[in-house]
Amino acid sequence: MGSLTCLDLADGKILWAKDLFSGDSKDIPADLSKTLMRGCGGDSKQSTPTPASNGELVFYINAMGLCACYDLQGTQKWIRVVETAKDETHYSASPVFAGDRIILSWGCLLALDAKDGHRTWKCEDAKSQYGRPCSRRSAALAWS
Repeated sequence: MGSLTCLDLADGKILWAKDLFSGDSKDIPADLSKTLMRGCGGDSKQSTPTPASNGELVFYINAMGLCACYDLQGTQKWIRVVETAKDETHYSASPVFAGDRIILSWGCLLALDAKDGHRTWKCEDAKSQYGRPCSRRSAALAWS
């Protein structure tokens, strides 16, 4: 739980893995690690993250708000914690790449810059949803 693992598509072998949950993780900076509340707050704190990729970067988020971005070779580009959603029942672990942004349903809608992780916009009026924040049109384009 809490790890990001990259597998070889041809044979399923592990290419690299990052520990993004344990208290002694070497992949999370010590100062950031202190702000995370691992294993507390109910079942939502244990959600299973769904990574997303745009073919160049891999983005990870978990229910604690820990966001991390890696290139395909496993080099960390950035790592941060986004603010906590007001209602834990509306956490989402299915981000979407949209151009140079990562869109999250996080009790509201958030957009993060894919290059450095800073928040580019926040829409608190967006209806909270579970799962992937995308329209039917964008989903159809992504899968065509």
